[in-house]
Amino acid sequence: KYIPVATRGSVIYFVTADLSEIDPMYQYSLKYFTSLFVKVIESSEKAPELDKRLQILLDGITLTMYNNIGRGLFERHKVCFSFMLCVEIMKQAKIITMDEWNFFIRGLPPLEKDRPKKPVQCTFLDTITWNLLVDVEEAMPVYSGITNDIKLTPVQVNVGSYKLQLNPPEFPGYIPKVPDPPADLSTEELPPGAPKGHWNKR
Repeated sequence: KYIPVATRGSVIYFVTADLSEIDPMYQYSLKYFTSLFVKVIESSEKAPELDKRLQILLDGITLTMYNNIGRGLFERHKVCFSFMLCVEIMKQAKIITMDEWNFFIRGLPPLEKDRPKKPVQCTFLDTITWNLLVDVEEAMPVYSGITNDIKLTPVQVNVGSYKLQLNPPEFPGYIPKVPDPPADLSTEELPPGAPKGHWNKR
């Protein structure tokens, strides 16, 4: 029943161990890590419902480990640690797939193949970026429709305070109103060529 808690501890430990690749002085013993882990379990709020208790432990372990490890990091490495921790937790929860992660780290391998030509109205994209969109749409279903939507709607994604705008927020070729995305993009029947909705709401 408590496997998710053990898994979270394992994920955080191995991320912490990898910090030595950034700076050799970042060395944390398993004994120190285990003592923090046990302390959180013993001191955290108790709850009769298992789901609530698990969530309390997951939140408490993650926050305690982050705060204690983060105190010993240089300021410039704290953001890196936060990113590594977040990514590994999301990978373990299957929110980020290995295909998506590998694409983020390495990109797609260069392939000589026939691709659709860049639409003439997409003056805001260079050919390399258009080819990348075509390839990623073919490789990962989650990006299905992006080569169509980028011609018709603003494609923007907000992650915290970071905003990525892939195309202009306003453009003459856009449809008048950006529709909300359907609840289930995988099963929703849409007319051919219709946009799936604003990417930031997916």
